Amino acid sequence: MQKVHVFSHALGFPDQQRAQMLNMDQVDHINKLIHRAGFTISRVSRELGVDRKTVRKYASRPVQIPETIKVKRNTAAKAFIPAIEDLLHRQTPVTNPKQRLTAKRIHSILLEGREDLELPDAPVPSIRTIERLVRAAREKLNLDRKNALSVRLEHAPGSAQLDFGEIDVFLNGETCRLILLVLTFPHSNYRMAVVLPAQNFECLAYGIKLMFDRIGRVPLRIRFDNMSTAVSLLVPPSKVHEVDNVHDVKDHPRVLTENFRRLQVHYGFKAEFCNPAAGNEKGSVENAVGWIRRNFFVPALRFDGNFAELNNSLMTWLERQAEEPHYKKAPRVIKELFLEDLALMLHLPAADFDPCSWVEATVDNTGFVRVDKNDYQVNAAPGQKVHVCKRWDTLSFYDSDRTLLTSHKRHYGLHKDFIDWKVMLGLLRKKPTSFKDSALAKMLGEATVTYLTGLRAQPRREVLEACYVTLKEGTPIEQICSRLDEAVRRFGHEDLSTLIVGFRGLKDTPTDDRQLMDLPEHLSQPTVPSVSLEPYAGLA
Repeated sequence: MQKVHVFSHALGFPDQQRAQMLNMDQVDHINKLIHRAGFTISRVSRELGVDRKTVRKYASRPVQIPETIKVKRNTAAKAFIPAIEDLLHRQTPVTNPKQRLTAKRIHSILLEGREDLELPDAPVPSIRTIERLVRAAREKLNLDRKNALSVRLEHAPGSAQLDFGEIDVFLNGETCRLILLVLTFPHSNYRMAVVLPAQNFECLAYGIKLMFDRIGRVPLRIRFDNMSTAVSLLVPPSKVHEVDNVHDVKDHPRVLTENFRRLQVHYGFKAEFCNPAAGNEKGSVENAVGWIRRNFFVPALRFDGNFAELNNSLMTWLERQAEEPHYKKAPRVIKELFLEDLALMLHLPAADFDPCSWVEATVDNTGFVRVDKNDYQVNAAPGQKVHVCKRWDTLSFYDSDRTLLTSHKRHYGLHKDFIDWKVMLGLLRKKPTSFKDSALAKMLGEATVTYLTGLRAQPRREVLEACYVTLKEGTPIEQICSRLDEAVRRFGHEDLSTLIVGFRGLKDTPTDDRQLMDLPEHLSQPTVPSVSLEPYAGLA
C-alpha cells in the first residue's frame, strides 16, 4: 500500500478524540484517506485524533447543502404548550400592550397550578424554557404586534398626518429637550415641522396655525394618534350609546377635548385617529419625525431661545428638500406633487384663530397663582379669583371685569416661582423688614444685602422706594440690582441721601460724553444789544 503523509495539525484536527463538528476541509481529508488511500476508520481516527464515530459519520454520509430548518425535539416541556396558548388567548381582548402577559408572569401562573388550567402531571420547566415556548406560541397565534402584517395604505391628495416627536438642542451650554410637531402629506411626501417647548394644546394649536398659514391652505383630512391634547376618552364600541358627543362612532369611537373640537371646526378639516398602539397607520409622519431629527438636528444645534428664528430656518430647509425627486415617483419632484395636494385642500378661514385656552385660578396669601405646577405673582388680593389666558409662550391674568392684571412669560419647568417685580417691590417698600428673606435679596450682591439689612426699617424703605420708582420708569430689574450694587460700593460710606441720589444718577451720561446741542441757524450767532449808560452818569 502507498505510504501517505497525514497532516492533521495543518488542518486543525484536535489532539484528543471526541465527537465534534468538522469543517469541509477536514471532511475532504477524511474522505480522501478512506476512499482513495484505503485507510481504515480506526487508523484515520488514530492518526487524526478524531473519534471513530465522527469518522464513520462523515465517511458514510454524502455531502449535502444543509437545511436551515431545525429539527424540533420532543421534550416534556411541550406538554405545557396548550396551557400557555390558553393563557395567551385570554389576554387578546386587552388592547394595551403594556398589560399583556409576559413569559415571567406565565411561568409564575404555571408554578401556582391554577385550577382553571389543564396542566400535565410533570414538573414546570425553567423560566428560559417557558420564554422559548411563549415566543413560539405568540408567533403561531400571530399575537406579536411587531411581526403582524399591516395593510399598505393608499393616500389621496389633500390628506395629511400629524405627530409629535422629541429633539435635543444646546441651550445656555446645557442639553435641552424640545418638541417637534411634524405635518406630512403622504401623497407628495411634502413635510412641514415646527419646534415647540411642550405638547400641550396651546403649542399644538399654535404649531398647526403656523403651518397652515405657511402654505395658505387646510388639509381635507388629518390623521392623529390618540394624543391627550385631542382625545379625552377612548370609547369601547359596546358602550357608544352610553357616552355623549362621540366622534367617529362607526370606526374609531372616542370623545374629543372641547378645545381641539373648536380648532377642528374653525379650520374645517376632518380628524381621523389611529387605533391604539398602531403607529403604522400614520407611517408617513412617523418616518418624517426621525428623518428630520437625523438630518436637521444632528449634530445638536445651539439654540438661543428664539423659536421664531429656528422655525423659519427649519421651514426654509424643508422647502428646499421638497425640490428633490419623490422616492417612488421620480423623476417627479416633491414640490410638483404637492401642487396636487394644494389643489384639493381647503382655503384658510377669513377669521384668524387664537391658539389659547382659559382656566380659572385663585391667588394665594403670598400673591401667587399656580398654573401648571409653577407659581406666578399677580397684582391681586389673596383669595381673589383670576382668569388665566394660556398661550404657548405667555400667561395673561385677568380679573372678573376683563382688566389685565399682569402677564408673564410662560415657563415649562416644574415647581418654580416667577415674580412680578412691580408687585414684589411694592410689597417690600411697605414691609421693609421682609427684605432679608425676599427674592430681591438673592439677586443683589453680598455687600448690598449686608448694607441694607444693617439699616433701620425707615431708611431701608427709602432705598426700596427708589428702586420701585426706577422700575416703574421702565428699567429692568437686573439693571436696577447692578446699579444698587454699584451705588453701595461707591456711596455706602456716605449718608443715605447721597447713596439714593447716586443710585438714581448712575443712569446719567457723564458730562464729557454728552453731545453738543444743535441750535437753529438764526440762533447760532447770538448778538448782544448795545446799551448807553449816559442817562445814569449823573446818579453817581
